[in-house]
Amino acid sequence: MKYEIKALSLGEILDQGIKLVRDKFGLLMGIMALTVVPFQIGVALFSTQLQPVPGQPPQLPPLGMLLTQQALVYGFLLVILPLANAAVVYTAARTYLGQETALGDSFRHALRRLPALIGTSILMGLAIMGGFILFIIPGILCALWFMLAQQVAVLEPLSGGPALSRSKALMKGNMGTAMVLGIVIGVINIGLGMVSNLLPQPFNAISAGVMAGVTTLISTCTFVVFYFSCRCKLDNFDLEVLANEVDGGESDDTAELTEE
Repeated sequence: MKYEIKALSLGEILDQGIKLVRDKFGLLMGIMALTVVPFQIGVALFSTQLQPVPGQPPQLPPLGMLLTQQALVYGFLLVILPLANAAVVYTAARTYLGQETALGDSFRHALRRLPALIGTSILMGLAIMGGFILFIIPGILCALWFMLAQQVAVLEPLSGGPALSRSKALMKGNMGTAMVLGIVIGVINIGLGMVSNLLPQPFNAISAGVMAGVTTLISTCTFVVFYFSCRCKLDNFDLEVLANEVDGGESDDTAELTEE
């Protein structure tokens, strides 16, 4: 087995996540190049058209341009980003388990699980929003409990409430690791974002799009590793994988990943 499938420490999770990105960078960046990167570049370039012209008084942009901008943003958040996320999660999971996949396979699986992922993400967002309305602390707890709900929706035949419950079960005993992991990933994302901001337009927009793809890969692959680490603690997934290797068969737990 090329990767360590076991309950991992924080440092091991980061190491394995970055290793996944490095080993499958071409395939993973291909997913980004067809989804997140061009959309991010397009939105960035479009947004520059809404900025005031230097030396002229600020003017309200035409309503049509504002509506177009909102449509692009919501289209990205509700369709493009979940599709890319599902494809990357599937590719990273297959690679982590020592299985091969191709670009077309990743997108086919992503499209099959896209409704489940979108529905789960919306329900998760509502739960977190409701928690923040109830004096903030419940919102933070919901964000941590449901941190793995998207991975569950993509890799397991669950969605909606059952996916949230499954994520909460996986997070038991892993909340501290999740918090620190989120902070580290956030710092990495901020650092890469600052690099792209140093360039002038239009190179700034292009660099921002590429960096958005890279940060998405690092974050998604790292949390895929974290998901399997949590499964090893809760489900003894590492023992099942080992037994599967000895038998030369395919366990029920990996059936969803290998489904064609």
